[in-house]
Amino acid sequence: MSKVDLGDATYTGLDIADALIARNVERFAGEKRRFFVADVTTDPLPSADLLMCRDLLLHLPFANIFDLLANVASSDFAWVLVSNYVNAENRDLEKAGRARKVNLEREPFGFTLPPEGRKIPDWVKGFPERYLYLFPGEIFRAQARAILERRDDTLRPVAPALKPKSARPSTSVDSPPRHYSAYRNRFPDLPLEPVIDVSREKLGFFSSHAPRLFEYPWVLKTLAELETRSCADFGAGVSPIPLMLAQRGNVVATVDRSERTVEVKPDATLTEWGFLDYAALDPRIVSFNQSFEAVDFPTALDAIYSISVIEHVPAKIRRRIFAHMGLLLPKGGHFVATLDLKPASLDLWNSDRRKIVDQVGHGTLQDLIDELSVNGLKLEHLQIERELPGAGTDVAALVCRMM
Repeated sequence: MSKVDLGDATYTGLDIADALIARNVERFAGEKRRFFVADVTTDPLPSADLLMCRDLLLHLPFANIFDLLANVASSDFAWVLVSNYVNAENRDLEKAGRARKVNLEREPFGFTLPPEGRKIPDWVKGFPERYLYLFPGEIFRAQARAILERRDDTLRPVAPALKPKSARPSTSVDSPPRHYSAYRNRFPDLPLEPVIDVSREKLGFFSSHAPRLFEYPWVLKTLAELETRSCADFGAGVSPIPLMLAQRGNVVATVDRSERTVEVKPDATLTEWGFLDYAALDPRIVSFNQSFEAVDFPTALDAIYSISVIEHVPAKIRRRIFAHMGLLLPKGGHFVATLDLKPASLDLWNSDRRKIVDQVGHGTLQDLIDELSVNGLKLEHLQIERELPGAGTDVAALVCRMM
């Protein structure tokens, strides 16, 4: 791309490799050239006229390709430019990062290039035949949704009665989430299967962001041990945890100021990002689409929890939120949180939707703990999980008690 004349267009480059993005930022970044670390199969995609996805799919297992299709299906690109090889059959990969040819016109996909599209040669002599297919965004999204729906129908059991009575309840009507086995083995005491089941039954999906396989059940187990009765979820997004807390008898308030409103309905392809009015799913939950400090909670809270949110807001806003928590929580109340750390460090993850949060002073885990302490919240439990399977960050999990 450094050799392409982009004129006055704004260019955003996304890649999952931190070191590569850091190098591109150093060499090429400018006012109209931006680079961010992102997992494009799960992270929200920025708005743009054109999405370029060149020679990525050949490195992804089918499950990740379907995740990417679902992500693009919920986007608003005017055009989609994607690599396509000429091969009779597609084979799956056991591990992301390896390579083979992928033909989107063959099973298990079945795309068709429309008359409005273009087929652009994109290979040199001696290499496999490959093209760039240019789709109108609306047509690509429609085909992607149809492919995902057909896949769901194929994977759905014929009848519940076919499941053996002695079998442990299935983790989903689909295959287990990627990295499920690794997390189950690493965290044998966490209630992972019920979280997956409720998410897929009530919301229609389970997050493909691998650390949620630790974070969701850890938060659920921790709040159960604290015997909470009323909770607020800060930055709730679309998650099974409010639903499971309500099932346990908790009064739950969810807070998310996202401008993107989503609904759970049969034809929806959801991710964990967006504002969801949970009351439509459980009347014991009340949802607020506004800033945390502006919410007039209908009941006293004995716990506030946050799943990978607080580190993604600017430090000055974070400190303001902690001050507000200090006013809301009674003595003996708790703040429970998971948060992302820069790998092999105690630095808070300084990015939100691929944008740097604070140019300076975003802070460390110790800074965050000190800020909580100033507002009366004393650290009672801390664990740091490094090298989580499928994760680009480390994760800290903490419990603080109001003194």
